[in-house]
Amino acid sequence: MNHEGAGPLLEALPYGALVVDRRGNVIAANQLLLRSTKRSLKQIERRSFFEAFDAIEDASSIEAAFFQNVNRGGLAESFATRLPVTADAEPLRITVHLRSIRRGDDATALILIEPIVGDEELARAAHELDRVGVELARIKHEISNPLMGLIGSALLLEEYPDLSENSRHRIACILDEGRRIEVTLRDLGKLAGS
Repeated sequence: MNHEGAGPLLEALPYGALVVDRRGNVIAANQLLLRSTKRSLKQIERRSFFEAFDAIEDASSIEAAFFQNVNRGGLAESFATRLPVTADAEPLRITVHLRSIRRGDDATALILIEPIVGDEELARAAHELDRVGVELARIKHEISNPLMGLIGSALLLEEYPDLSENSRHRIACILDEGRRIEVTLRDLGKLAGS
């Protein structure tokens, strides 16, 4: 696998992912990795993974396993560890997976960073989703009522026979845009579960 073709594959992975060369230098990284670790591409490109992510709690053990096995192609290690993301937040609990892609002089490896989600995090996420769902349903309701009044009024106006062509055009625009908003609200309702 060459690094030019790695992009789409990396983006399809459900975890933060990097491809590194045999020296640990980052060749490619996916957006999920950048978002979840609060890093920019500039912070990691053309740098060693072990330099860019030196704050990983078990960095020296991960680095030793990498260099011991990467050239032989037998790299298949996983480490449960923690990564500080910001100074004011708890470190992110992660599993770092090291996997060989190629071996020898052009050895490359895949590094996956998978968040470890505990029961407390799942409960917090579920509570937040419930809260967002309730808020989306409220917003949908607040927009739907006046929207139905606008659409209904436009439909009544459309029935007047003495309207100018310009007025008919404006009413048609109101109805078209109102229906667009109606479809968006219906989608919002599906998202909110109502």
